[in-house]
Amino acid sequence: MKKILFIKANPIDTADLRLENEENSIREVLERCEHRNNFVFETRGAVTTKALLNYLLSLSPNILHISGHGSSDEKLFIEGEDGYKEEISIAKLSNLLANFLNHIECLFLNSCHSLAHIEEISDDIPYVIGMREEIPNDTAILFSTSFYNALFNGKSIKDSFKVALDMISLRDFDDELIPRFLDNSDKIPPEGPVTTGPEVVSSGGIEEKLVSQEEIDLVQKQRADKVRFYKRLIVVCVVVAIGISVGTYFISKETLTALGGLLPSGLIALPFKEIEKNKKRIELLTLFKLKRKRFLRALASITDGDIDNLNDEFERIITI
Repeated sequence: MKKILFIKANPIDTADLRLENEENSIREVLERCEHRNNFVFETRGAVTTKALLNYLLSLSPNILHISGHGSSDEKLFIEGEDGYKEEISIAKLSNLLANFLNHIECLFLNSCHSLAHIEEISDDIPYVIGMREEIPNDTAILFSTSFYNALFNGKSIKDSFKVALDMISLRDFDDELIPRFLDNSDKIPPEGPVTTGPEVVSSGGIEEKLVSQEEIDLVQKQRADKVRFYKRLIVVCVVVAIGISVGTYFISKETLTALGGLLPSGLIALPFKEIEKNKKRIELLTLFKLKRKRFLRALASITDGDIDNLNDEFERIITI
């Protein structure tokens, strides 16, 4: 039987997140599923650091779920003794949980920026779920509810994460890029015989090896700047051509011939060729971003070879 400890962290000096809505949604999902007797869903509110330690010791949860506020420097807001917010380091929280690996399988941080600095999180916890940036409250609730709906109906933690990602992606707001998944399960000794196969990259290392979103955006911006430059060059060439035409009435034929020599025959055609070439690259980069999204969704099946192939494709696009 798996035990989930759901912590509602909403100090009195922070915006109300209506965490009861998230709690009730998860309870409703649990009550409807066939395997509800395989799970225990415990909730606690107004939790201080002392209370959290007591719950870890007395309840021995398999999944620790904390919903609440987080900051961009990867701090979690829980309640102090006076009910006001107390900031705790998520990295240090993960170090604390590493002392409870006899029962902790997953840390689920449904708070903004909780995995913004993913490299600082302890790699001892088998699974860690969090957010890379700010996430809308309704999206956070949909994500967690979908995750537990899949988990309560027999899916693994990893597969439940993928189901939840695909659910929020249906809104088409790119919210599926916000959740992050750390898979350290390869450190858990296998129960059966070991089988070999393609090396699967843990999600924590995927983004370090895969070409980043920032690199793609930078190249797209450079190509767009080039398109704008060559459009301006076309305008300049047109103005010069008009000037030469007008000059036929005032300037001698010899002078016009000399001015015309300043404009090589291929100069007019060049901007159009460059504009077309850079527009094509921008389209390819847009398609590449969509492919990168699909890669990040397929967390369970990405290999080093897949990443190398995608990175090579990016290099080909920018050097065409």
